[in-house]
Amino acid sequence: MRTVRAIQGRYHVEVAQAERVEATVLSFLRQVEKAWGLEDPLAELLLSWSAKLHEIGLDISHSHYNRHGAYLLEHADLPGFPSEEQRILACVVGGHRRKLNIGTLEELMPPWHQKAEFLIVLLRLGVLLHRGRSTEALPPIGLTAKGRSLELQFPAGWLDDHPLTQADLDQETEYMKAVGFKLKIA
Repeated sequence: MRTVRAIQGRYHVEVAQAERVEATVLSFLRQVEKAWGLEDPLAELLLSWSAKLHEIGLDISHSHYNRHGAYLLEHADLPGFPSEEQRILACVVGGHRRKLNIGTLEELMPPWHQKAEFLIVLLRLGVLLHRGRSTEALPPIGLTAKGRSLELQFPAGWLDDHPLTQADLDQETEYMKAVGFKLKIA
């Protein structure tokens, strides 16, 4: 945690935003961990660290900041992080927005080449749902996972009241479809 906090400070991460994303993704993880085989305590740690660090690339450039963050995490000296954990962390942060490139996941040691993809999906959704940086709490959101499929259940009318989030989720559905992953919004 000391290393994560140091990186947050060095790259000027908005800690409150990172904590909102972290709370959401960890809630999502608890709902899908059995279905996706993510009961490993390391999965929770990697997802938590990824949420805390997903915006470090903004200190370099807003454009493709996820790629900058991945590069920083892959090449930085991160005390306490074994090299494989560092590579997983870089892959998850690098994949958290825009088109999903799962080619880099093949370089990870099994079973993390598959588990990291699920962590990326959860982080992508958490970041997307907090894109407005609002301090307003999200409603309870249900997740149901099966294989390479995920269904999100929102309270009735919530998405109607949040059309930009709906539009982002529609785009995310297309990004996921491009890599053979089904995302359903209910």
